[in-house]
Amino acid sequence: MQDADELANPLHTRQSSDVEMEPEVPSRRVRRPTERALAMLEDSLPEGPGVLQSDNEDSDVGTPEARPRSPLRIRIRRILKTAANKFGLVRTYHGRPSKIPQSDGADFLVDDAPLPASSKSVPGPSSPERKTVKDIIHPYPNISAFLFNRFHWKGGKKTKKGRKEFLQDVLLHNDFNVDDLRDVDFDRLDHELASNPGGVTESNGWKVSEVPIYIPTGKKHTKASRREAAARRRRDQAAGHDESEDDARSEDEYPTGRKYYVPNLHHRSLVDIVINACSGPASKDYHWHPFEEHWIPPWDPQEKERVYGEVITSKAFLEADRVLQSSPPEPGCDLPRCVVALMFYSDATHVAQFGQAKLWPIYTYVGNGSKYVRGRPSANAGYNVAFLPSVSFCQCHLMIISLSILA
Repeated sequence: MQDADELANPLHTRQSSDVEMEPEVPSRRVRRPTERALAMLEDSLPEGPGVLQSDNEDSDVGTPEARPRSPLRIRIRRILKTAANKFGLVRTYHGRPSKIPQSDGADFLVDDAPLPASSKSVPGPSSPERKTVKDIIHPYPNISAFLFNRFHWKGGKKTKKGRKEFLQDVLLHNDFNVDDLRDVDFDRLDHELASNPGGVTESNGWKVSEVPIYIPTGKKHTKASRREAAARRRRDQAAGHDESEDDARSEDEYPTGRKYYVPNLHHRSLVDIVINACSGPASKDYHWHPFEEHWIPPWDPQEKERVYGEVITSKAFLEADRVLQSSPPEPGCDLPRCVVALMFYSDATHVAQFGQAKLWPIYTYVGNGSKYVRGRPSANAGYNVAFLPSVSFCQCHLMIISLSILA
């Protein structure tokens, strides 16, 4: 319903409404972003290398006629380069690579990229195989025994709720059959499960070793300390205490401290891990040939800047490959040789939501793979190498000595 003032003066009402609908003039000039500024905000994914520009094989110096008759032959490794990609990155190989991973322009950097139809069934580097129900409930002979014992060890209570859960989860289960529980030795099954089959045991490729660590005592290495150690050994021998060879060597090598042995270092063989990694499906994307990577600025193609983005582009990796390729091969072996880089990582982790239960695992990653694939949790690129024993001191020193035992 309109007011009396609006009915009396409709012109004034129309003019006031028109004034309110006029757009507000900004206090300063608003600049729209240019196309160049918008392009800088776009996120561009890293791109693989360009095509290999040269295809010359490694060759020996001199022609067969001019080459001197000598068992010493100098082998020159040709320098091959790839074309610059859209970021201006160029790779330089010392020798012709047998394969360049990710050179087909595939979206290997996008984790949720749709897979081709031919590669959807290919498992990942550490993807577990599909197991049957019999393998999952092992060592239980049938699903009825598994359901019955599972409910027992979950802590079934003598309450109405526990009775209802036992009725629904066990007795009324579609796969439960009372006759399957006959002649089932549950005591033997509990003992077999307590032995942790398939865990960190010697039968599963794991070993248990002791880690020797040096603990300083605060004493200085002087003539008096050596005389005191010799006197202590004489007293022990006179008292009939047989001194072990390790204790005697400890006082000779570490006169200002003692050497202790920390037990329960669970570890695996690095050779087995390398064989498993190099023979798995993820090895098809490994770089077996190191290379140097340079950035070529677009305003001056004659200049270049060294880029370090992968382990295989480091100077240490290139030097290790050069030493390996120039060394004499194994007798009777003509297989290609390459360097495998292992990257170790370790950190303590809690294994329960309450209490102080924790583990200190050591993982290793193969540095020959791309960091973009290695950094994805879904790639399962890590391998569990060892479990460090828990000590209240010298944890860093313990890890360093443990790595020497793994090698």
